[in-house]
Amino acid sequence: MSSSVVPEPVVPSSPSSLEESALAAAARAASRHGITEREFRASVTSVEHAAEPYQRALHVIERRRVVVRWDAGAPTRSTHAEPPPDPSRVDPWSVDAEQLARESRVVTVCLGCQGEKKRSCSDCAGTARRACGGCAGSGRVPGAKGGTKNCPTCRARGDVKCTACTSGKIDCVTCGADGRVDAWLAVEKEVLTQVQSHPANRASALHGKLTLPADFDAPARAWGNRLVEDGGVQPPTQPCPEALRPQLNAVEDRLVSTRVQAFMGDVFRVNYATARGRGVVEVAGVRFAVTGATVWTPLSQRTKASWAVGIGAVLAGLLLWGLYVSRHAWFAKHGQPALVLLPTLIAAFFAFKAAGQRFLAPPARSASAQKGLFGALAACWLVALGAFGLGGPTAQRAQAALDAGDRLRAREEIDAMVSLGRDREASERLADALHQVEVRLAETNPVEQARRVSESWNSPRAREEALAVLRANTRAASDARFKEGDARVLGAMARAVEGLLPEESPGLYGRAALARASACLKGQDFPCVEEELASPAAARAPAEELAAARAAHLAALETGRDEALARVAAARDLAAQRQALDDALGWLRRLLKAGHGTEATLTALGQRLAGVEAQLAAEKKRAEEQAERAAQIEAASYSGSGGGRVHVKGYHRKDGTYVSPHTRSRRR
Repeated sequence: MSSSVVPEPVVPSSPSSLEESALAAAARAASRHGITEREFRASVTSVEHAAEPYQRALHVIERRRVVVRWDAGAPTRSTHAEPPPDPSRVDPWSVDAEQLARESRVVTVCLGCQGEKKRSCSDCAGTARRACGGCAGSGRVPGAKGGTKNCPTCRARGDVKCTACTSGKIDCVTCGADGRVDAWLAVEKEVLTQVQSHPANRASALHGKLTLPADFDAPARAWGNRLVEDGGVQPPTQPCPEALRPQLNAVEDRLVSTRVQAFMGDVFRVNYATARGRGVVEVAGVRFAVTGATVWTPLSQRTKASWAVGIGAVLAGLLLWGLYVSRHAWFAKHGQPALVLLPTLIAAFFAFKAAGQRFLAPPARSASAQKGLFGALAACWLVALGAFGLGGPTAQRAQAALDAGDRLRAREEIDAMVSLGRDREASERLADALHQVEVRLAETNPVEQARRVSESWNSPRAREEALAVLRANTRAASDARFKEGDARVLGAMARAVEGLLPEESPGLYGRAALARASACLKGQDFPCVEEELASPAAARAPAEELAAARAAHLAALETGRDEALARVAAARDLAAQRQALDDALGWLRRLLKAGHGTEATLTALGQRLAGVEAQLAAEKKRAEEQAERAAQIEAASYSGSGGGRVHVKGYHRKDGTYVSPHTRSRRR
């Protein structure tokens, strides 16, 4: 129920102050589209004002309804029941509630069970079975070892017997399972509120809580429009405008009171123009809120066009930056990419602001602002283009890097100069100087040094100087590696300098062969020694080194021969003599192949070996005959005594192996 205190009507301001406030509100709303208050005011073409009234009425209504009520009553043995009382035949406003309750009381059939005394069970919906709580109706529960198993409660059925009912039925709680109840008519009373408003215009649309009863006593600042009149709480006999009359139920409702409030809303249409078109900002109410009739399209198009210009300027700056750093890697690492990119990004901001000025209506444009923006835009691009065109790799920086020992920076400067075609003569001279430095630094690795010398040179003189350094270093490294016996490095050096120093590579190949022969000699691999010394590469080795290698080979052969002959003289059995003679023959054959020794010595030693082998064969035959006789004697003794064993002579199996004479059990 609303209060009886009537708010004082709001006194309207002067038309000029209202229009100024409306313009300020429209300018604030337009600022969200990137336009300043000064620019918007200059873009305004006209202002239209309209006062729109509206009313609302708060009605207090009492509602009475006749309803049927019942309770279980006292149980009786009688089965008589009357029809329930009919509330539609009773006027709720012309009867006494207590008298109606007494006179309308009857015993009637229970409305809950329709006289059946039982009703369907709510737990099982009358099916006498409910979902199993152990498995939630699925019939399966988790197993102890993973997976699932049948539910032990419902045995995989998913439901169990309902314990709250019998065959799906329970006693009716309405009648206490009697099937009848005491019923009578009662009058219910209710107080309602209803708000009606008229007309629905732009001013009323700003009144947010227009149809809420509590809003009738709200502070004036909450309404959004000026209160013109408040009639206060009036009896229903007072006249009410047709559009504000309440909607009543003729039988149940009666009007108790009415309260009418009248409001006035000021609506201003601020028309504006831009270079993109014309629009309107409509504000209304005491707070000049923007209505839905506002057209922001010209300002939105101006903003989008300004953004398009700004983004285009950013893309142009990125393109310039990309062209700068893509010319050569030097510009990204040692150039001024930030000095190219940053001014263009700042210029994009000025382009955005300048576009915003150009898309305003001519009266709203500021000539000084446009000049300043275009001047700043040009200055930023001049800085960026200056950074783009000026600077780059120079011979001075490359020479300074060489003097400081910074070969990487010198290489980057020189490569950039060559790639960009800057100061060709100086770049070639510096490239050769850097090349010579790298050749000298590779002295510890002749193979790497040869690889660097084999690279392209700009000056033949510089190449000859590098070849001289390589030649001296190769000779020194060859002597050191030959003393160490490093055949692998000598071979790699020979292959590396083959096309650069043709006079040095044969000797390197020969020394590599001699080094391999020396390694084989240390491992007593004489076939390997003979192969290496007989190779064409060894023949190209220095004569004194080849002679020394051959002398060492002969000395090792003679030593082996002498040791083998000494073992022959010291051998006590025929087998040792045969092995020693065989070794001595091998040494003599190698000496004969190397050009030392005689065929007569080799023949005499071979005859001696043949005699020893004949003696060994005769001894083997005698041993076999003795073993065979012993086996026969043993077999005869077993046979005479019935031992059941037989003698087997020696024989050869199918695979060629020989089986000695032996005895075995007699087959049964």
